[in-house]
Amino acid sequence: MSAVGSWLFDWGQLADTWLLLRIAGVLRFASSVLWGKQRGASLVAAVAALWILPAALFAIVGYGVYQLLERSARKLGLT
Repeated sequence: MSAVGSWLFDWGQLADTWLLLRIAGVLRFASSVLWGKQRGASLVAAVAALWILPAALFAIVGYGVYQLLERSARKLGLT
């Protein structure tokens, strides 16, 4: 999906189309082991991972910064 968007909307500066297709191919086989009998769903999961993973990683970093600020505020007695 990301590869199609990269090709259609000229997102080439953000990601290489062929690299995204290779990642989706590898993720499909890697996730099929986890899906068991529903291996067909692994293709959907692999394509969705290309969109969800970057946002999830960004959210994790943001949450880490939040936790750091929260602990600092507690130590300073601001909360």
